Amino acid sequence: MKKNVVLVFPKPPFPIRDGGQKALAASVELWAGLGVQLTIVVFHTPKHTWQPDQIPEEYTSQIRWIPVFVDTAFHPKHLWHALQKGMGMRAARFFDPNILHQLIEICTPDQTDLVVFESPFTALYGLYFPSRPPVYWYRAHNVEYQIWSRGGKSLKSWIMWLDNFFLKRLEHRIWKKMDMTLTISSGDLRSFVLKRPTHREICPCEMPPSDKAMSIVPTECGAVHGVRRNSLR
Repeated sequence: MKKNVVLVFPKPPFPIRDGGQKALAASVELWAGLGVQLTIVVFHTPKHTWQPDQIPEEYTSQIRWIPVFVDTAFHPKHLWHALQKGMGMRAARFFDPNILHQLIEICTPDQTDLVVFESPFTALYGLYFPSRPPVYWYRAHNVEYQIWSRGGKSLKSWIMWLDNFFLKRLEHRIWKKMDMTLTISSGDLRSFVLKRPTHREICPCEMPPSDKAMSIVPTECGAVHGVRRNSLR
């Protein structure tokens, strides 16, 4: 029986316009070739719009695509979620209780074997899923809070530092929740190992020759190089 796998993307993978979308497109290619029953939930925003006509033809029939609009424009509700859930403003802009309910309905334990969240802005929803299984994996494009920690000493930089503090706490909560953390570079793998050394089993991280942007090397559905706590059962 085919495994039912749900990928949750923070933006559309096609058309490819930046490095993040290149990584997402590589993920589509990888999972589409594994022979699983694949559903991809795609967050789209005013900045990154949903363009189904840009999806390559080979992925239109074999994959179930579910677009979900996320209004990332600033609203007072985002500030409320940032304070209430301690996730910071950048992450709160991606959080919507209606989307949470929709994801829970899509990722039901009796119909889903594995959920793969790409980036912390989708993985934050996994923190509020009510039951297990399915198995949860987190594909971290980077250690997100490290990227946002760079800056000067202006007022804006201090505000970003404070928001970054909450983002760091959020990522640590995500790492604890997920059964496996996947990285897209050996450097990121080393960083994750150093930050979470006590409760994760470490697997080798390799770059497949076909796509150096990927560090996922599958052998069946449950053997993937990354930082692992439990494999897919």
